[in-house]
This record gives sequence, structure tokens and C-alpha cells, in this order.
Amino acid sequence: MIYQLTSNFLIPGKMPEYFKLAEAIQPVYPKVGIKIVGSWHGYTGDMNVIHVLYAYDDLAAYAKARETASKTADYRNIVVRVPPLCVSQNLTLLEPNPWSPMK
Repeated sequence: MIYQLTSNFLIPGKMPEYFKLAEAIQPVYPKVGIKIVGSWHGYTGDMNVIHVLYAYDDLAAYAKARETASKTADYRNIVVRVPPLCVSQNLTLLEPNPWSPMK
């Protein structure tokens, strides 16, 4: 498995708008091959941050899902509305260690 951790550092006050977009994109994810594992916002540390964890079988599945998503209007129409809500965004691809329970 390969995991994608995305962190969106939101402009203060934009979390409700982000939540609406996040809800709207949920039905699109399975259509383009994206599997969401979980999503969190914290109460300590950096404020106004949304963390989302996605899972893919391997790097090829990740690449295929990203390509399919980029060609899907429903996906594009939602994700283009996220960056204006953010101060910054971070995307990290993760491979579990051999002892990880999430491998």
C-alpha cells in the first residue's frame, strides 16, 4: 500500500467552506479510484489545518487515480475551489515500514 497524506492549511474562517467542498467530493472519489482512509482537524498544534489520508494499492494505482481525476470534470470543478481557501498545502506520499500495521 501507498498512502497520500494531504494537509490543507486554511485561511482562518474558511473551514466551513472547505467542509462543504469535502462533502461534495466524497461521491466522486470512488469513480476516479481514490480511497479516503480518514480526515482530521486538530485542536492542538497548527490551527485551521485539515489532514486527509488516502490509500492506493501501489504507485501505479496512485498515478492512474491522479490521471483519471485530472480528466474528470466533477473532480476538477471541486478541487480548483480548494487552493483559494488555503494559506498553503502539503502532499506527502508514504510507504509503510515493514512493522507497520497499515502495510
